[in-house]
Amino acid sequence: MAMLLDHDARLREIATRSLARFSSQQTVVAIERLLDKEKAPRVRVAAVRALVEQYDAGQDRAVRQVVEILFDADEDPRLRDAALRLLPLLPGSERRGILRRLRHDPCKELSARVEELELAPARPVNVSATVQRRIRDLA
Repeated sequence: MAMLLDHDARLREIATRSLARFSSQQTVVAIERLLDKEKAPRVRVAAVRALVEQYDAGQDRAVRQVVEILFDADEDPRLRDAALRLLPLLPGSERRGILRRLRHDPCKELSARVEELELAPARPVNVSATVQRRIRDLA
């Protein structure tokens, strides 16, 4: 976790992506802190993707900042695009509610992606992330 404080943005990005593989509350807190203070766009994108991975691994708290970024029209479009990766992981009703809200977003690229996601099927919620990864590995 100390590498999240490195002066080199590339090392912070690598540290963030590596840390994402370790599902825990401490990981979520560290990545959230990084996201709050980080200025480098590529590190921030890595942090959002890491939070999505944490949510997928069962860390429900990780969803909070990702959803805030999705709804912040002033946020960097790259960050919001990374946050869209959360939507297929959400249960149907939550997913539909967020998509409905984002459908009329002022960012045309984001609203176009939202239309694509509305047509895509949601991932079954009752299958754990671990089981889904194992199935993908076997395929």
